[in-house]
Parts: sequence; C-alpha cells; structure tokens
Amino acid sequence: MFSRVIFVLILNGEDLTPSDILDLSLPWVEAVWDLEFTERRPLDDTIQQELIVNWEKAFRNLYQCLLVHGSVWAILKENGTTVKSLVAVLSLFVLAGKSKAASVQQKVSGLHAASVYLLLLGIPGSIANKVFHEVLFDTCSNLTSHCWPQDSGKKRKKHNFKSSQTEGKRFKPQRKDTPEEVEVDEAEEEKEEEELNFSGQDLMSIRDAVVLLVQSLLRLLHTFPIKDRQQSSSNCAQVTTDSIIIEFRSHGAQAVGMLTSQMEGRDYAYFIKWLFNFSRHSKMVRRLFSVDVVMVLLEQPERRPEECQDPELACFLPHKFLIQSMLFARQMDESPSVQGHALACLAQCLELSSLNVTRHWLHVFVCVDLSSISFDIDLMKYTQLFVFIAAKENLALLLQHLKDSKTNVRKSALQALVGLLKHNVIPMSLENLARLSERCRDPAVSVKKKALQCVGELLTAKPECRVMQKAWLQGVVPAVVDSESSVQDKALEALDQVLLSQVKLCSDSCCLDSSQRLTWDLLGLLCHDCHNLSHYFSRAVTMWSKQKKFTPLFITNLISHTEADHAAGAWLLLSKVVSSSIRLPYAKILNAWDSMVSSKEISVTTCCHILCVMGDIAEHLNKDTKYRIIASLYCPAKVSKRTVLLVESILTTHSDKLAGRKRLGGGFSALSLPARVRAHGVITLAKLCLQHEDLVQKYLPVFARELEVGTQVAVRNNVVVIMCDLCVRYTNIVDHYIPNISACLRDSEAVIREQTLIMLTNLLQEEFVKWKGSLFFRFVVALVDPDPAIASLCEYCLLHLLLKKNPEMFSQHFIECIFHFNSYSKHKSYNKFPQSEREKVQFSLKGAQHSEKRFLIYRFLLKYITDAQRIILTHKINQTVLACFADEELPLDADGAEILSETFNILSLKEMKLQVTCTPAGGAAGEEPEEENMHTMAKAVLQAAQKKVVSQVQKKTFIENTVPLIISLKSLLEQKHSPVLRDLMAYLQVTMQDYRNEVKEFFSEDKHLAAEVEFALKMTEKEAMKEQMHNCTLKGDAKTTTAQVRIQSIM
Repeated sequence: MFSRVIFVLILNGEDLTPSDILDLSLPWVEAVWDLEFTERRPLDDTIQQELIVNWEKAFRNLYQCLLVHGSVWAILKENGTTVKSLVAVLSLFVLAGKSKAASVQQKVSGLHAASVYLLLLGIPGSIANKVFHEVLFDTCSNLTSHCWPQDSGKKRKKHNFKSSQTEGKRFKPQRKDTPEEVEVDEAEEEKEEEELNFSGQDLMSIRDAVVLLVQSLLRLLHTFPIKDRQQSSSNCAQVTTDSIIIEFRSHGAQAVGMLTSQMEGRDYAYFIKWLFNFSRHSKMVRRLFSVDVVMVLLEQPERRPEECQDPELACFLPHKFLIQSMLFARQMDESPSVQGHALACLAQCLELSSLNVTRHWLHVFVCVDLSSISFDIDLMKYTQLFVFIAAKENLALLLQHLKDSKTNVRKSALQALVGLLKHNVIPMSLENLARLSERCRDPAVSVKKKALQCVGELLTAKPECRVMQKAWLQGVVPAVVDSESSVQDKALEALDQVLLSQVKLCSDSCCLDSSQRLTWDLLGLLCHDCHNLSHYFSRAVTMWSKQKKFTPLFITNLISHTEADHAAGAWLLLSKVVSSSIRLPYAKILNAWDSMVSSKEISVTTCCHILCVMGDIAEHLNKDTKYRIIASLYCPAKVSKRTVLLVESILTTHSDKLAGRKRLGGGFSALSLPARVRAHGVITLAKLCLQHEDLVQKYLPVFARELEVGTQVAVRNNVVVIMCDLCVRYTNIVDHYIPNISACLRDSEAVIREQTLIMLTNLLQEEFVKWKGSLFFRFVVALVDPDPAIASLCEYCLLHLLLKKNPEMFSQHFIECIFHFNSYSKHKSYNKFPQSEREKVQFSLKGAQHSEKRFLIYRFLLKYITDAQRIILTHKINQTVLACFADEELPLDADGAEILSETFNILSLKEMKLQVTCTPAGGAAGEEPEEENMHTMAKAVLQAAQKKVVSQVQKKTFIENTVPLIISLKSLLEQKHSPVLRDLMAYLQVTMQDYRNEVKEFFSEDKHLAAEVEFALKMTEKEAMKEQMHNCTLKGDAKTTTAQVRIQSIM
C-alpha cells in the first residue's frame, strides 16, 4: 500500500495542480504518527535525497499557494494524497532542524517546514482533517530556540562569501557564559554542547527563515484557538518575544561603533555625553544597550583630550570615563539583567589588548599614589584617604554581588572577580580567594559549575601562588560530595586533570615540569595545611576506583615518587589508592616501612599514610614479615591492664573514685599534666575502646563527665570527636549519650561548638543518629550562635545536607519549637523529653530579651517549607495551640499568655503566607516586559491559576476552622482582660488585608469584631498613605549619592 503526497505545488493561473508527486510508504507514515513526532523516522534513501535536493523551491511554492488559496483539502483528496502523509514529510524536516548537530541547510529547511505546517493549521477545516498535533505544534513554535545560534555574535567566520549550503565546521570552544544569559531555575542542570561556526550569510538565511516562522505563527493566532493549551501558548509567547530581540542589540552596538569611529573629537565627545544620559534611562533595554555600545567603544583606540578644545567635553573622550562612569556604574543598576551584563563586560574588558583599560580598572579598585601630584599637603592626605576608601568600597560592592539573589548576577560577578585577580588589579589575598571558593557551594547548580570553572582558570593563570592552590583545593575537593551528580563529575574531572594525569615516572634524569610541580604542591597541601579535606579526597578516590583509573602503570609511577623530595604527597595518594589496586610491588613498600621505623626525620603525617598502606597490604604478606611488623608496633590488642589504667588516670582527673590527688602511674600527678598530654591521652583511650567493646561501656560515662565539667578546650574537643566516632562503631551504646554531645552546641568555646555541629551533621547524614528528643531544637539554636561563622555553617548544614534527606523535618518540629524555646511544659504532648536543669537553662530562649533570636529561627524554618506544609502547619497550630487555649485546656496564666501571644505573632509573619499567593504574576521586580521569556510567562500563567484555586481553598478553611476559634479566644481574652487581645487584633489586621471587602462575611457571627477589624484596616490604610506622602516629599533629596556627598565635602 502506498500513499501519494503532493510535495511541490505550483500556481497555474487560478488553479492548483500537482507537480512532482512522490510515493511514500504507508507504514512509514503510520510509524511517524505512532511515534507522535518525538523521533525522526528515516525515509527511503532515494526519496529522502530527492526531498533534500528540491526542498527550497518546494517549500517556497507550497507556502505561496497556501497563502493564496483558502482550501487545499479537496485537491489533496483528488490526487490521492492524505493529510497525514503531508504532515509526516513536514515533520521529517522539522525534527532534522531541531537536532543539535543540524547543518545550516537543515536548520533553514526545518524552519520553512514549520512555517508551512503553521500556515496549514490556519486554513479552515484543519481541525476536521486532523492536521493539529500538540507535540508537533509545540516543536514548530519553539523551533527558533533550537535553530538560532545562541552565541552567533562571537563565532562568525571571517569570510562571509562562503557558501551557506555547506555545513558549518564543528569545534568545541572553551566554555564561557554569555552576558545576556537568560536566568533559569536554579536547580536546572547545565550541559555543555557543541556549537557551530556560522558565516554572516548563514546567519542571514536562518534569520529570514525565523522571520517567516514568526509571521506564520502570528497569522495563525488570529484564527486558531490555543488559549486552552497552556504549554502551546507559552511556546508561542517565547518565539515571538525572543525573535524580536535576537541579535538586534549586538548588531546595533556594532553599527554605532562604526559610526563613532568616523567622528571628529568634538562630535565624539557630544555623543558620549548623550550616551551617558542614555545609560540612565528608565527603560531597562536601553540601559542594557548602552553597556553593549560601551564595550564596542572600548575596543577602539582611545581618544586624547586634546582632540576636543572644549574643556567641558574633553572629559568624555578617555576610556576612563566609559569604564568608571558608565560601565562600572551599571553594576548597581536596579535591573539584575543589567547588573549581570555590566559585570560580565567588566571581565571582558580586562581581556582586551589595551593596557590603558587595565590601568583604568586599577584606578577603580586600587588606591593610587598621589604623592607625585602637586597638592597642598593636608588636602593630599585627605584626598588619598578618600581614594583609598572609595577603592575599598568599590571592591566591597563587587564582592557583594557574589551573594546576590539572582543567579546570573552571581555568575557574572564570579567572572569579573577572576578577571581582576588574574590581571593583578586586586591582590590574590586569602579573603578575596575565599569568596571565590565559597561559591563552589552555592545553592544554584549553574553557579557552582561556574565557580569550579573560575577557580580552575585562575589556578592555570597563577599555578605557583600558594594561596591560590589552597583556594582551589577548598573549592574543588569538597564538591566531589555535592548533592548534584553533574557538579560531582565536574569536580572529579578537574581533580583528575590536575592531580592524577600528572603522575609520571620519577627518575634522576627527568625534571618536573610546571604542571607536575603543581600536582605535588597540591598533594603536599593536602598532607598539611589542607588535611581537613582528606575525607572528601577519599571519596574522590573511591569514585575513581570504580572507573578503574588506578592501573599498574599508575601505581608504578606513583611509587617512584616515594623517595623524592615530595614523598609526603606520594604516600598520601598511595594510602588512598592502594586498597583499590590489585597488583602492588610489596618489596618496595616494605623497604619504605623499614626506612620509616629506623628514621626520625619522617613526619607523623607521612608515618600515618605509610601505616595505612601497610594495613591494606598485610593480608598479602607471609607470616615472618607479619611478625616482624607486629614486633615493631605497640599493638592495642596486646596492651596490659596496667597500661589501660595509666591512660585512664590521664583523663579521669575529676573522678571521685580515683585516689584523689595522690601520684599516679610512676609519680606523675594527674592535675599537673599539661592539656596536650591529656588530649592525646583521651585519643589513646578511645583507640583502646575501638579494640575492646567492654571498655566502651566503662569509659563512655567518663567521657560524658569530661564534657560537662572539663576545663581544657583541647580535651573536650577531642572527647566530642571520640564519642561521635564511637557512635559509628557502637551506635546503640552511644545513642544514650547523644544529649551529652549535643549539649556542646552551647559550649563557651566556639571551636567546640563548631566541631560538635560538624560531627553531628555527619552522623545525621549517615543516619547513625536520628532526630530524637531535644536534638533538633538544640541543633537549630546554632542558627543564632554569637559567632556568625557558626550560624552560617548551621544554616548550610540544615539546608544543603540535612533537609534533602528529610524534607518535612522543619514543619514537623515547628510547633514544638514554640513550646521548647519558651520553656513551656504544660502542654500534654509537647516539650516532654527528658532534660537536666542545666540543659534546660543552657538552651532556653525564654523571655523578651531572646524574642529576636526565637523569631529568627521561626522565620528560617518557615522560609524553607512548602505551601502544602504551610497549610498543614496552620491547621495544626489551630488544633493544638489555639483550640487548647479556647477550650481552656491550657491555663491563660503568664506563661500561657506568652505562648498565645507568640503564636499570634508567628501567624502574622509574611513567611506564614502561602507563597503562591504572595508571588507576583510576572518576572522579577525591576524587569521590563522585554525580558520575559518562555519560562517566566509559563510560570506566570501557572501561578495565576494556582493563586486563584489556593485562595479559594484558603478562604474556605479560614472561615470554617480559624474564625470560630478567633471569636472564642477574643471573648475569653476580653473576660480575662488579657494583653494578648492586642496581638489577636494585630493578627486579624494582617490576615484580613487580603479579604478587605469580605470582613462582614467572615465575621457574620460577631458583628462587633467585624466592625473593629474594619476600623483597624482603615487606620492602617491612612497610616500607609501618610507615610507614602512623606516619602514623596523626601524623594528628591534622597537622589544624592554617597559618592557625590563625599566629593562635595572634599571641595
């Protein structure tokens, strides 16, 4: 069975006649439709080749015919051609153009085929003839995003006269983010794709095809109903919006540059003055365009001031004005898109060949020596101070962008910071590099990847800088355990390239090149200054072993470095990889062991690494060798009871069971031992516990007692680590002592609080410890730790490590937080876990003096729960808190009044509102409609629908569940003359803002309360209006910037 499809239709007078009719296999047509246009089904080679040769003329004629004639259904039927066959052929071209590997010809033909399909849909009868298919329609309407080169402005061929029919030469460029990058969901993973190199003629062909597609789509929208198809309408909005702005800014800026290059000095200065005013326009797109123009102008030769005789205009000629007054000023723009674009351009400026550009950036970020300028001495000192402060503030502003709420701004700030560091504009200080490393743990996946790329780029530029080496390790190594697999892969790839691939055979005749020296410098840092990263590096080695990276050749090369100057790094790496290797040169390792035992020059760290290697190869050694090694060790399994008691006496100085203050173990007084000895003593005792389970039961109470009454910081710190390590081996035994460990979160020493936070996080991650008893409440108290670093660490642990394993833990523990932090124990269900009086006082946040801390915790927990959890939480608060007071199950005494007051204040928080009802139905604040894209428009439509539904449900729930409780509580509070009544009314005032015109309906059973609420709302509106008028009167004065004030003070 064959079907006939009219592929080329030509217009003869007023009639459509078939010309060039192709026979298509019916099974092929059916297969294309069965796949629902998600895959490209190959066609017979002969037919496909004929289609490829004749496509251009065919599409042009067919498109014109469909425009002229109102209906083609009868003609198709008369010639034995089915609509399904025609659509199948069109889809063949569309899917080919959508492919990432599509040539220019395939892209253009795909766009033309999509235009024909959209035009066909607009012909009356298309629905009856079943032309419409949602998947194919969405593919056609969104085809521009696949066919238009995303970075075409930077990757054009130099020779525009080359044929556009030849396929573009493919290459893999170094990954760079474009400044106009559209911001997407922060959880979305980025994929590096191959890009094509297009000539100017290619771009013109694609652009014309895009324009034709947009015209067809707009023509279709007049007649074809798609308002009920959300995804389709979203795709239509995207293609029309994106097509308007595609490449026009870039072409416009280049055109302006060509014109200004022909201007005389005075005319050029006039233009720059006008451009300066244009860069402050209220329209975001115009400010964005001004930045593009500045970048083009900076590539031109710098104008000299003497080219313009007018002194008022001469200041506009140097590049310094473009950089400082226009480009750098835009980084503080109100639009995140302009901010990000300006920051990205800052980095691009530093890559320009002109040395003057770098010098001008130095003036922005570095205090310039003014001693050579003739100033009055006092004025010069004052001016130097001002320039220093301004440069410091400029750098602070740039670093502030690294924590911006917008992903594209943070990525652009990273790019700018790397440029400034690489070109020595700002110093390679520990502080500046730490900001860079921190972004490797950014919440957004794309920012983490960008940060990993940036630290790698900077390490390549500054391989011998030790501070840079540390920053690279601190950024890349922890990323191997990131929650996103794509980030893990990127970190592993970077470590592989810098560390593993540079392990070559070591010999006396060969010298290390710069890459190899960098490798051993980094491994040396992992042995000493960055030894805290050892755990992450071990995880990386585990992943590499699964990939079979450690070949016999690699092991041989690595062992050849164990006698070099950098042997410490070689033994570190060998200790990590030896367990993953099958064949090892045992004799070489045993010789190193013998050298270590007899030598006093090998460091303790290297000894530990050699011991790790010996432990891994022990099973492969003969009995004589094993006995020889054991004889050289002091084996914990063979320790005598007297030795155990001696080690115990070092720790238990506070035990009344010991012999008071008499001399122990050879005449040393326990109390006279230094803290360092006692700190090592507890570690030794812990190792003995790991060998003998019966010792664990005996000494755990001793360790717990030391945490409570010990005075030496090093000892208590080691005890925390020991007890957490024992929890891994003896989980059930140590579980009883978790409250003793968690009590250290309120220790007087910051180092112990931080250590406890880290160790508990590890145990919770691996599920050796559960959120039982008071652990959660003690953990979140670290959010208000007096040390900001610990508070920040706690926030990171909760959000990025623990919440993902238990997404409901914030909402589950929230209500109990209210009772726990206020030390309220009269509720029948909450705050009933056992605690000592010391612990209650230690973790209590009761009282007005701690109100700010309590609400900081409340806001944090509420900020990161879902709307579904908010609805459930609100219902539980009604049932377990408000209802208990309304039914007088809980007494309304002083403590009860505090709980009820706090509950109303929590319910009034903006974080308690459902986010779907709070989110504006558009893009980010300060953005213009021109910035809208498919994601924001689709999100806006979805939010609008969700907001409507959720608002109705919320209203119904509030009326049925909350209002009766509020009426009962108000009556009770009035009877008691309780001051909590004021908090109740404040809660109603906040809540009823969304139902301003429905107050009487809500409180129909209490008209007096309805009148009070209406009065309160009116008073609030009046106060808001007064405040708005007051702000308007001061608006003009507020426009003067800080910099202008300082300049005026100098003058």
